[in-house]
Parts: sequence; C-alpha cells; structure tokens
Amino acid sequence: ILGRSCNTTVSSRSINVYTIAGYITLVHLVLKNKLHEILKMLRMYLNSGTSIINNNSIIYQSVRWARKPRWMPVAKSKMFRVPVKPVIPREEYLELQRLHNNYKTQERAVRNYIINEIRNESAGATESHMSPEEELADFEQCMKINESWNAEVAAVRNERLRVEALQKDKIIEDTIKKRNEYQLQKLAEVERKVQKMREDYKTFITPENIDSAIEAALSQIVDYNFSIDSKGNMYKGRKTELKQE
Repeated sequence: ILGRSCNTTVSSRSINVYTIAGYITLVHLVLKNKLHEILKMLRMYLNSGTSIINNNSIIYQSVRWARKPRWMPVAKSKMFRVPVKPVIPREEYLELQRLHNNYKTQERAVRNYIINEIRNESAGATESHMSPEEELADFEQCMKINESWNAEVAAVRNERLRVEALQKDKIIEDTIKKRNEYQLQKLAEVERKVQKMREDYKTFITPENIDSAIEAALSQIVDYNFSIDSKGNMYKGRKTELKQE
C-alpha cells in the first residue's frame, strides 16, 4: 500500500478487529485515490500513539527491490501480449545467408592454411638434412664460437672486478685514514682536558691548606649589596659613598 514490496508473516495470535477495520478503510481510500484522507488517517494514528498494524499479531519485514522480483507474475497490461516476429524479405534473407556462408568459408580456409603451415614447420624442424660428419663439424664450429664469446666475456669481467677491487681498496684506505684522524682528535681533546684539570688542581682545597683557605675567605669579605641612583648608575657595596656632582 505504501509503495514498497514487503514479506508479511502472520503469527499464531488472532488479528485484532480494529486492525482489520484499519486495513479495510485504508484499502478503500487507496482505491478511491483519496490521498488527503489517507494522510489524515495516518496522522491521526501517529498522534494517538497507535498503529494500523498490531505489533502483537503481525510480524512484517520490508525488502526493497531495484527491479521487479522474479517470482512476481506478469503485469496485467502485458499478460496476453504476443511479440511480433520481425519479417525479413526473401531477397534480404538470401543475401545475408550468402554473405554468412562466404565469411565462414574464408575463415575455414585461413584456419586450415595456418594449421598446415605450422605442421610443415614442425615436421621440417624435426628432420635433419646433415650427415653425422657435418653435424660434428658444425658442433665443433659452434663450440669455437662459444669459447671465443666466453673469453671476451671473461676479459670484460676480469677488468670490471679489477676496477671494483681498486675502488674498494681506496674506500678502505679513506675509511682507515678518517678513523685515525678521529682518534687523534679525541686524544688531543682528552689531553687538553687533563691539562686543564692539572691547572685547576692548584686551586683545590686540600687537608694541608684548608686553614689558609678559611683565613683567606674570612679576610676577603664580599659584599653583594648595591644601589642605583636616578640616572641608572650602580654603586656596589653597602658602605660605598655617593659622589656629589
């Protein structure tokens, strides 16, 4: 009724009388094409919180289809329609048959020709036209040519391997040189740090000079106080006198 295909399964419970009445009323309105009344009826059911279909008595599932399903019958407008068989004139039919026969004959001839050519080539390849002495001489000639090719390839390969070995040796030498330079730099840096620590060691406080260090610290009082005038001049010390300009 609502424009969709659906499979409806009725449960074993009895159908409500109001549900049947709702169905009958809805079908009656659809048959009379009263769309306004149908919308009014649906709006009334939605506002009242009830449904035309009683959920306790009917279980339904909607399935949409892009085309008409295969099990649906033929439409009433096409039920008794007999398709008209196209009428081909006699002359046209004979001409089409002649062209078709010519095409099939030519195709068969080309196919047979190709098959015969392949068979002849295969038969000629299997048959030998040389004597055993000629075959031996031809084999020796082929072996000489193959050996000359192998010698040329071996010479090229040996030259390539020699160049690659020289390049690899050069890369190894450069790597060793860079590694030695890096080690020398690290040793020089370590030596510089050790020398600096030796110089700083002279100012370290030890148990032998701790008394003199304490006396020097007490005698050299450091005053971190300072003052700033309106011009931004800084005067360090608590007891520093300001200069009168």
